[in-house]
Amino acid sequence: GATQHFLKSVATPYASEFNAEFTCSVGKEWSLKSHWTARAYGFTALGQGNRGYPWSKTLLLGQYNLANTHRFSVFTEADVGFGPKQHVNVNDFRGWGKYQHQSIDVGASYGCKMSVYGELIASYAYRVFAHNFPQGVNQFMLSYSLPFSLL
Repeated sequence: GATQHFLKSVATPYASEFNAEFTCSVGKEWSLKSHWTARAYGFTALGQGNRGYPWSKTLLLGQYNLANTHRFSVFTEADVGFGPKQHVNVNDFRGWGKYQHQSIDVGASYGCKMSVYGELIASYAYRVFAHNFPQGVNQFMLSYSLPFSLL
């Protein structure tokens, strides 16, 4: 779900208040002994909100795992909206659900696995193509993932 605050911003990728996606992915992993060394996969989604038109998203990703500690990734992401509107009026904007838009981002990331203490990941992506969508976007992300179990 998305609040009206987020729907009024062209920088957020929401189509409407309630959004749902059907997803599918396929991939291949190569292993050496007990750890994976490389993997590649594709992910696609078809979405629809409570108003507006459908959209699709695609992610293609390749990863390399060095000594089960250092993880390098390259990826490309595409986002397409199937609405009829061609021009975005930022003064009267209420989500991407009615717009025909496309974007392609390419990026890379580095992750450092810290034994049982999780993984620290730094990534960067740049928008190489945009139509009716924010252009020239630079995305930097730093994340920490700590796996745990309740069982």
